[in-house]
This record gives sequence, structure tokens and C-alpha cells, in this order.
Amino acid sequence: MRNSLLCLLALCGFVLSMSANTVSIDPNSALLLGPGYSFSKRDGYYDFGEVRKSQFRRRNNLNMFGAIAGKRFAINRFIRFQAGFAFEGGSTTDDTLFLSSPTSVKYSFYHASFEPELQFPLTITGRTRPYVLLGGGVNYLYVREHTYFLDNGQEVIWIDLPTYVRSGFFSVSGSAGFGFDYALARSATISLWYLFRYWRPVSYGVREDFPLQEQKYHETFFTSRFHLVLLFDLR
Repeated sequence: MRNSLLCLLALCGFVLSMSANTVSIDPNSALLLGPGYSFSKRDGYYDFGEVRKSQFRRRNNLNMFGAIAGKRFAINRFIRFQAGFAFEGGSTTDDTLFLSSPTSVKYSFYHASFEPELQFPLTITGRTRPYVLLGGGVNYLYVREHTYFLDNGQEVIWIDLPTYVRSGFFSVSGSAGFGFDYALARSATISLWYLFRYWRPVSYGVREDFPLQEQKYHETFFTSRFHLVLLFDLR
């Protein structure tokens, strides 16, 4: 919550600083910049290829904070194209190990993406113009595994355990959502939107539960994402 409030304050400050340097904004062909937040439900699966079955493994939800920058391009009165580059990061604890000392297993996620989408603006109502969107994405997700002592929170490296997960993965995604543009002033417009994304960003081999042979594992994400951006033009 604190991070999201700081991002909102930073955006407000950016709006004020840009007002003196921008011109009248066309929301259908503007630059965009602002913070974002996502909440992902994660489903994990062990993949047993020889029997063509998967075993479900519950994973904790993931919160990530980041930012997006991009550009809109007008196609006609009813359709526009938006291309954005986004980055976000977050972490979650998935397991507890009771070895020589109790430890928690934590995963850090760093996500970068290119997100093209089509937006369909609806009827203008005063300063507010809602829209719906359909899109996709090309994603790179880096995952790093950590263990921490439960009693003091210090990170520990177990030299007698299998290799930690430290891997990056490319994937594609599909998304749909809705949002609205709101004109704060002639030279400052903001846009707030929500999208739902389906993707499979994690796939690697697991060793700790299968000591004789590395077992394939993947995760499916069901992500709700929110962005609040400033629309501006530097002409």
C-alpha cells in the first residue's frame, strides 16, 4: 500500500511538472507514462510426460509493482492502437523447510514485457471517455529462489541441497479489460485501466522432490493488473 501511494504522489507531481511544457492532448495519439500494480493467482503443475498427466501444486498469490511507458496511435474514430513497455517486480513465500533450522522458501519475480493492444473508445461523457481493450504481450520473467531463517529473517544458502531456481523465461500472453481517460486540464489527461491476463510464464526442472531425475514443472498465472498513467505530448 505504501508503494502504491508513493507511485500515485509521483504521478501527480509529474502531471504538474509537465503541464507547462505540453500542448492540448489527443488521447488517441499520446505518449503515456505511469505506475502499475498486478495481482496474480498462480497454479503450479508437475508434468509427467511419460503418462501424459500433470499433478497440481498450490502456489501462493503474487503481488507486483512497476511502471509502463508507451505510445498510442489513432486508427480511426472508434479504434486506436497502444504499444507499451512495462516492468514490475514482487516476491512471495511458497514453502517452509524443516531441516537443521526452520526456513521459509521465497521466490522473487522480475517481469519485463512488450504489450500491444487495440482499444475501442466509447461515447464521450464530459471529461471522461471509457474504453475496452483487447491485447497480448511478449514477456520475460526472471525467477530467483531464496531461503530465510524463520527466527531471524537472515538469508541462508544450503550447500547440500539441489541448485536454487535462478532462471529467466520467455512467454506470450492474452489479455482483455476496460478503462477510461479523464481530462484534468487542456494539457493534462490521465488514463486508468484494468486488464485480465492469462499466461504461462514459468517452466523449469525440479530436483528437490525428485532426486533421481529432474522433473518438469510449470506455472500458469491468472493476473489482474491496474495502471494509472499520464497522457502527454512533447510537441
